[in-house]
Formats: sequence, C-alpha cells, structure tokens
Amino acid sequence: KWETVIAVDAPPPPVTGTASTWVWHGASVLDQGPISKWDRALVSLSPGGSDADTMREFDLVAKKFLDPDTEKGFALPTPAKTDAGYRSRDELLVGTDFGGDSTCLTDSGYPRVVKAWKRGEPIEAAEVVFEGEKTDIAANQYAYYDRGHWHEFQRRTITFYTAAFNYRVPKDVATVGAKEDATPFASVPIQLDASLSTFGDAALIELRSPWRPPPSAAAAAGGKEYAAGSLLSCPMASCARGDFAQLVALFEPTETCSLQAQTGTKNYLVLKVLDDVQADLRFWRYLGEGKWRLEEQQAKTGGAAKGAAKG
Repeated sequence: KWETVIAVDAPPPPVTGTASTWVWHGASVLDQGPISKWDRALVSLSPGGSDADTMREFDLVAKKFLDPDTEKGFALPTPAKTDAGYRSRDELLVGTDFGGDSTCLTDSGYPRVVKAWKRGEPIEAAEVVFEGEKTDIAANQYAYYDRGHWHEFQRRTITFYTAAFNYRVPKDVATVGAKEDATPFASVPIQLDASLSTFGDAALIELRSPWRPPPSAAAAAGGKEYAAGSLLSCPMASCARGDFAQLVALFEPTETCSLQAQTGTKNYLVLKVLDDVQADLRFWRYLGEGKWRLEEQQAKTGGAAKGAAKG
C-alpha cells in the first residue's frame, strides 16, 4: 500500500516571478552513522522548475515540515542555487547566495562560499568554513559516514571535468562543529580530472587521463603509469598524504575492455565491465585497510549482466 509522505503541492504556491507550482528538486536524509534514526531530511523544492530552489527540513516520522520558529527546523525560503547537507543532526554545511548580492557565488552562478549553520541560529550567524575561486564552477564541503568511517571533503569544481579535493577525518561530528574542528584538511594529490570517492576507509580513484603516482611515492608504487579508464584504490588517509605504496588496480582497460559501471554493497564493489561487447561482472570484496580480493568474475553474458546478491 502506497502512503503519501510529502505532497509537493501542499505548501503555499511560490511567490517568485510567474511560477505557480513547486517542482521536486530532491532530498538529503540525515545519516548519523551507527546511531542513525533516519527521521529527518532536507527537502528542496523549486518554483516552477527553475535552477534555484528553496530548502526546508522535513520530519520523516511525523510526516511534516519543521517550523523554523517553534521547532527550530532548518529553512531557506528564498529561492537560490543552494547546496546544503547535514554534517550532524544540529549542523548543516551550506552554500548559497548569502546576502542576495551574488558575492558568495561563482561566475557560473553556483555557491562559492560554504558556511557551517547550527540549529536554532539565523542563517546570518553561520560561519565561513571554505571558499572556492570566483572562476570555479562551484565549491562545497561535505561530511559523511561510509561503512564504519567518517570522511570530510572540501571540493572545488574547477570545470565540468576537473576538481580539486581537500580531505580530513573529522572529530566527533555530533559534538564538534565544522568551525571548531581543528583537524587540518590535506590537499589530495591526484589529477584534477580524476574522480574521487570512498568505500569504507579506502579511496576509489577513477582516471580520465593517464596518471603516474607522485614522484615521492613512485618507487613504492612501482613507478607505473595507469591508463585512462583505470579504477584504483588505496587507504584514503594514505591517499591524502600522497602515499600510494598500497595502490591497487581494481580495473585497467585494454583495447577491447572498458569499465561501464560500478556499485557498492556492504562488503563488495561490483564492477560491470564490457569486454568484446559482452558484459562481465567482477566482485571485489573489501578486506579493510586498503586490501581487496577478487572473489568472482561472472562469465560473459552477451551484453546483459546479472549477478546474485551479495552482502
């Protein structure tokens, strides 16, 4: 039986421009790691489907928006190009058009300045924690829990295909705010056109162009150059230090083989590989501390890859 949780047309209609309806722009659910209740979400609604949106905090249990005044719910009612996410239950990391004069936006019109905003305080009291360049596409800061490990990144999206990352392991996010956390960020020394994500405490690096580990770590990594399209992994903490001694290639392309997609389960990273126009599934089990084991490679399927569920 289907149940209505949020009725997009329930709030009063927009008063911006000629827009008369709200359009769903997504939601971000509060993840507190092992103590998660999954009871709060930041809901973005756009007036008429424009790039700008509003943000309000939603109670998933009571199935209602939280009032900013009586319930201290987070809310940004003025439409803007906004990037907001929970750092903890009572703190958001927010990038938006602070002040409404575009000084906190990039030349592309997206957030350039990130502030830490605490529950119960006006947005004007939020404190700057990160700034990108005016010429960047956008800048943001985000913290999240991944399979037993906390991560915090600062990212400058320089162009549509390049980005620079800073990284730290945050202190207890529930008690130490982003501004108060003295843990320094380290610049991650990977190529600007590489994508970076995590799996537990491991970094996942996908290359768009050939890459050789930095000279200080080249000997430990064998001095090898990895081809565009490779998927590499090593401990995230080591990656941030520029130490690639434990670098592992989870996938390397050939003339006939390319990586099509990847998805993660609790313990496995599943790769969909196209080999001679036939799809394979490769199951990498993460053992912790940067170590992986290839446990299964499914036979070629003639283009449609299917695999049994794994934990």
